[in-house]
Amino acid sequence: MRRGYTQPMPEPFKERINPAAVKTLAAGLRAGTPSFPADAFIQDAAAGLASLALKDRVRKVSRALASRLPSDWSSALQVMIRGMGPPLPDDRNLTGGFLYWPMLQVVEDHGLAHPDASLAALGEMTRRFSAEFAVRPYLLKHPDKAWAQMNRWTESDDLHVRRLASEGSRPRLPWGIRLPPSIQDPSRNLALLHKLKDDPEAYVRRSVANHLNDVSRDHPQRAVETATQWMQTPARRQMVRHGLRTLLKSGDPGALALMGFSPPKLKTTSLTVSPLTLTLGQTLTLTAHIVSTKSSDQSLMVDVAIGFLRKNGTLSDKVFKGTTRTLKKGETWNWEKSLPLRAVTTRRHYPGAHRVRLLINGAPQGEATFTLVC
Repeated sequence: MRRGYTQPMPEPFKERINPAAVKTLAAGLRAGTPSFPADAFIQDAAAGLASLALKDRVRKVSRALASRLPSDWSSALQVMIRGMGPPLPDDRNLTGGFLYWPMLQVVEDHGLAHPDASLAALGEMTRRFSAEFAVRPYLLKHPDKAWAQMNRWTESDDLHVRRLASEGSRPRLPWGIRLPPSIQDPSRNLALLHKLKDDPEAYVRRSVANHLNDVSRDHPQRAVETATQWMQTPARRQMVRHGLRTLLKSGDPGALALMGFSPPKLKTTSLTVSPLTLTLGQTLTLTAHIVSTKSSDQSLMVDVAIGFLRKNGTLSDKVFKGTTRTLKKGETWNWEKSLPLRAVTTRRHYPGAHRVRLLINGAPQGEATFTLVC
């Protein structure tokens, strides 16, 4: 296996912004605005698209679109909104709206001089494809207007608009620009999340949990304090646990205690891995023999930390969620977990010795190694 080897991956998201998507986008724009120069737009937007990465494709199509919109910004927004399909009724088929991303990019790049009209348009456009990236420059450039709009969106009847309030304001949204003011002080964020914590849609509550997890990376104590308030209602337990997942994986005492996991009292924990040598695509099987020595029942959360080998020879831990279980005094748990070792776009795999550690309630309890080979 060559160094940095990865297996072939499923069709990447970039293929959703392709010449066929450009033609579909043009057809919608021309249907909404018959004077829109669809043919010239297609020729410009589709040329050389295949050689570009996802975001470069989005930007190329958005530039071709922006150059053919009316000079009046309110009119330009209406041309784009009329060119979109109907709003999505629920959280299924979310990726079907990828072709609208270039429209949102136009608002992100060209609308900051008109924040009121642009924010209102993003609230409408997000009902077809999430405006979580496009809204972030407005939070930085026009924070008072943008945060006021975010709070109004929490009261929307549309689940996509409510989710935008949470997802768009996440301090560390993946693929999105960072929000340093929120990283420094998450007060506005937490006040907004408080309004959405009991949203009727799991789609929105997942965003709330992910947002809380962002906050926990920079303000662990405030995240735990917020979660403690929310845990007064048992129905929020699953959301809270997801929101504290980074702290739970890292063994944060406050997060562990809140979820009922105290320092473990165990007699023995032996960890074994099989096979000892494997290639990408194979499955690693882990087993452990765990005996409780606590005088009363104890809740255990067993996770697995794999130290993946880096190019420079060091190890970088990735924690995989395992299993939770309550053990009685003296009870034995023959724990087992299977982990398919797959190629992923976020990590390069290198051949050599990898470390596996068992984490019980955040504390290391056993260690083993396996070797990744050709």
